[in-house]
Amino acid sequence: MTKPFTIHTTSPNDTQQIAHRLGQLLQEKFIALGQQTDGPLALLALSGELGAGKTTFAQGLAIGLTVAQTVTSPTFTLVNEYETTTGLRLIHIDSYRLGDLNTGIEDATDDFTDIAMDAATFGLEEILETDDAVIVIEWAERLAKLLPADRLNIGLSYAAEGPNSSCDCTVDLPESEATRALIFHATGPQSTDLLEKLRLACAL
Repeated sequence: MTKPFTIHTTSPNDTQQIAHRLGQLLQEKFIALGQQTDGPLALLALSGELGAGKTTFAQGLAIGLTVAQTVTSPTFTLVNEYETTTGLRLIHIDSYRLGDLNTGIEDATDDFTDIAMDAATFGLEEILETDDAVIVIEWAERLAKLLPADRLNIGLSYAAEGPNSSCDCTVDLPESEATRALIFHATGPQSTDLLEKLRLACAL
């Protein structure tokens, strides 16, 4: 796993702007590949408490991917799918109703039989093999044992402090303002490449 990469934001708009840039990078990669992939282009695993900005992040990502529809969290349907102008699909999963709240993105509950059964019901295994798609999962920690090793984990949390020296990249914020922290962890070569591109984009 690569070194975590943290970005602080102070508003939903800031969070959407970061996600928007990530969506643009994914769209650019898709075009560079000839608008065809063998399996998903990327898997983004979002975690964080209620109100931390997961759906806001997904909405910004969709805009960057050129999704025309309004993106809402599929809390009850579990899965929504959207198309971009280039044929790349956005598959949006919300795992809020699955599993135990007391797990982290790097850990999954030991008793996940019910989660696995629910995941099979909505076709998670097939979704994870979908060509020409970006998959974004809210509350991804509840599916952690079922997800592929190569993914970009994105933890969203409330932060009491503003930007500091431990962050690789920050939005330009007054240090006195309360912020949200977006913490990115790449866990494989595909996600590492994507994260490095985001680091460079933030540095510009």
